[in-house]
Amino acid sequence: MTIALHIVTRASRQLLLACFCMLILVHLSFLLLLAGRDLSVTMLCAILFCSLCSSAYFTFIYWQRIQQSRQLSISATGEMILHIGQQKELQRTGLVVHISHKSRIWPYFLSIFLMDEAGKEHKLLILPDSLSPAAFRALRVSLIWISKHSSVR
Repeated sequence: MTIALHIVTRASRQLLLACFCMLILVHLSFLLLLAGRDLSVTMLCAILFCSLCSSAYFTFIYWQRIQQSRQLSISATGEMILHIGQQKELQRTGLVVHISHKSRIWPYFLSIFLMDEAGKEHKLLILPDSLSPAAFRALRVSLIWISKHSSVR
């Protein structure tokens, strides 16, 4: 078995759903805080509706910005190359990176911190719906192998 693989992530809809659920909980707590005030029901609903719509919009825009498609290539020796560039660009640059000690590799969640040669940190948040099940499992196994067999800097 080899650890070599090439993955292309896609935006996680589970992460977007989790963000919206947290947003709803925050707005429900605001509703409880405002319920004790001397406001009419119409005014209270209008405030919460406007607040919820605007924050949902900004959450979606932020999610789109941070959840860009990423490419990661892992060689059979454990060398990792992170391909950076916009999808519209024809040329993508590749950075040689290594896994940081801050990375968390869990069965259903990968929070990967990669350090390039210049010392810049690149963060990848990968949930199971960001990849196919086989690719997610292969990436998880490869990252565990690399973290065990390389000197983490």
